[in-house]
Amino acid sequence: MQEATIRHLGASFVCVGIALFLQGGVNVVTVQRFVDNDEARLVATVVSGVLTLGALLVGLSGVGLLKLAPAARYAGIVGAVFLVILCPCGTWLSIYALIVLFSKSTGTVFSEDYAEVIAATRRTRLHAPGGTLIVLWTPAVFVVVSSLIGVFRMATLR
Repeated sequence: MQEATIRHLGASFVCVGIALFLQGGVNVVTVQRFVDNDEARLVATVVSGVLTLGALLVGLSGVGLLKLAPAARYAGIVGAVFLVILCPCGTWLSIYALIVLFSKSTGTVFSEDYAEVIAATRRTRLHAPGGTLIVLWTPAVFVVVSSLIGVFRMATLR
């Protein structure tokens, strides 16, 4: 069950990473188009760049969590710390991610012994409890939808 939870967490990280990457790009374009003050433009562009780099970290750590790569556990922890600033949905996701990634059973899933067992046994589709899906996918869908709304609203301005 812990493996399924980690994989769902990885899928959520990928979804949120893609949405944040899109949002960072929208922010850069918006700032360049609508901000006239050069200093404000520079600050906003740097903040958008940091958001975009954080999105890459979150998305790539999500791919690693999906593959159960041992280094992805630590990248996921750093990505979860980055997501804390995205209140409230990112905060919920990051708290859940930190609980999962710091648990002892997660260490077992990322061990070499577990990788050998996975390689030696036949793989079956894993199912996580429905509550896990709601906790993980609701914030991700919210971020994607709000990013798309921002893109369409920006297209209608000026």
